[in-house]
Amino acid sequence: MTNRKHEDEPIRPHSDDAAQSIDSDTAQPETEALRPPVIEALSIDDNEAFGDGTGEAVTSTDAATAGESAADKDSAEGVPAEDSAESAPVGESADSSPVSDSADNETLGDTADDSIPANESPAAAAPQPAADEPKPAPASETPSAPRPDGPRLRRAGSGATAAVRRKRTESAERRRRKAVSALARTAGVVTSLAVVTGTVWALGWMPLPNHTAEPTGMQLTPPIGDQQAVCPGPLLQLGLSSDANQISPVGEPQTTYHSRGANAEATNLGEGGPSVFVQKAAEDQNQVLTAAESVTLDTPKTNGYAATNCTTPASSQWLLAGNTETGHTAALDILNPGAVKARVNFRVFTSTGLAPSGPAEMVLEPGEHKSLSLAGVVPESSVMAVEVIATGAPVAAYIHETFTETLTPRGAEIAESTTEYGTTQFLPGVVVSAWPVDGPDTTATIGTAVRLLNPGDAETTVALQVLDENGKVAFRDDVPVAPNTVFDYPVGTVPDGKYTIRVDAPTPIVAAARVAPLDSSEFGWLAPSPALSDSALIAVPAGDSPRLAVMNPGEAREITVNGKRVKIAEGATYETDISGDTVELAGVSGMRAAVHFVAPGAYSGFPVHPSISEGDTITVYR
Repeated sequence: MTNRKHEDEPIRPHSDDAAQSIDSDTAQPETEALRPPVIEALSIDDNEAFGDGTGEAVTSTDAATAGESAADKDSAEGVPAEDSAESAPVGESADSSPVSDSADNETLGDTADDSIPANESPAAAAPQPAADEPKPAPASETPSAPRPDGPRLRRAGSGATAAVRRKRTESAERRRRKAVSALARTAGVVTSLAVVTGTVWALGWMPLPNHTAEPTGMQLTPPIGDQQAVCPGPLLQLGLSSDANQISPVGEPQTTYHSRGANAEATNLGEGGPSVFVQKAAEDQNQVLTAAESVTLDTPKTNGYAATNCTTPASSQWLLAGNTETGHTAALDILNPGAVKARVNFRVFTSTGLAPSGPAEMVLEPGEHKSLSLAGVVPESSVMAVEVIATGAPVAAYIHETFTETLTPRGAEIAESTTEYGTTQFLPGVVVSAWPVDGPDTTATIGTAVRLLNPGDAETTVALQVLDENGKVAFRDDVPVAPNTVFDYPVGTVPDGKYTIRVDAPTPIVAAARVAPLDSSEFGWLAPSPALSDSALIAVPAGDSPRLAVMNPGEAREITVNGKRVKIAEGATYETDISGDTVELAGVSGMRAAVHFVAPGAYSGFPVHPSISEGDTITVYR
């Protein structure tokens, strides 16, 4: 290699006479000239010195193919000797001249800490004299001539080829990074699942600490508030005056009541109108209030007998009774015995569905009662049912019905409401008259019929059973009832007698029984009987031949009727005539009972309600 005097001075090419003969003892062996190219020992940084920054090396095969040395090629193309010197082979002899200074390294792109290949001469790495000092060659050393057969390096390609290679390298790096990232995420998910699965498995098999605290309970019996029993008062009848819509009271009601504990006081709701029995709450006393009334009617325009419970006000109740065909009248009476205003709304059902326009909303002041004619709501309807919904204060509701055939009165009744709304209903002790062979002309006025209401929005099928006094099924039928409709089912295919009628349905329904003799001289309505509590106190109003019916839907057991022990089999009905104005029952929890009056010209009845003797015991935990 040639020495440079200054960094800015171009490198002069070797002259022909500069080459000196090499002594035989210092000559390089022929095999040394064929050593592998130096480029194979260079690092990535060394390659960058000869290329365009891509870090790609040029093999010896490429140099050999060029057919000329890099210095000659550069000289021929007019390239300065400095560029040519960059590709000149480094001297390999131990006696060759020292390598160039740091300026040469700077031109080659080498850094100060680049390593020297193993096959380089140690002299090449020796420190060089300063650039401005003369560098005389030792007498014993002469510069080595370039070997035409030695390995040559060339610059790495630049331009489009290098750009493509860089893009390929960058793309491969991005793919590698994405693959590594995806692999890391997958490994994280798998690891998390493994941890969760292991934790769940460990918790499932590992016994966890269990601590159970027994709550402390206290039995409390809340005091009973004031009790009320609302009696309907006289019969309300239409058509007794020139005004067909005028409602007139008829008859003198007779009321029977019994109170245990505090005394009950009676108050009339208007002059000659309904009455209310109120029993004030008293501490440390078992309280019972029961009341019933009856009215006997015998006038040229009204005839019949009606016996009715004095009921407890309710916010929601049903009335299954009434007929508005020719000769029939039906008046709805609503009573507010409370101390606050009551707002009442109605829904009226018929055989074809809900009435298109029911009664308007009714507002009752405290102690007020109002009546309306159902003929103005559902005219010429043989069947109907009314739902009464009250807000603000509970109310009592009754339907007053009469029947006149041409000019002859054929009966009267005051039908009480019911809160029984469920899938099973009981009507104990119903009188059934067998039909003649050819059957009745109309089921609305002759014999016994069961009125069924389906208040749901889908059709239901009612299983109707007629049970004798021993609980055996005397008659059974499945009766389909359309949604929001009322249906009267006649019962007359059994022998004359007293039966308990049971109806079951998959959806809640309401039922009632219309009882009448075949000569259509009288009729009465019986609401369904609710389940009794352990004891019951019954007020029996004035009337002919009162009779008690107690039906046992559960297992056989004994009950007490006015102190007399009676055993009732499962499904059987116990019937007995009663006298006096009260009947007391014990041991009748879950049973159903009703009071009937059956006499010529006097058919009526009402269900027995559970007595409120004391508040229900509740348990309070702390």
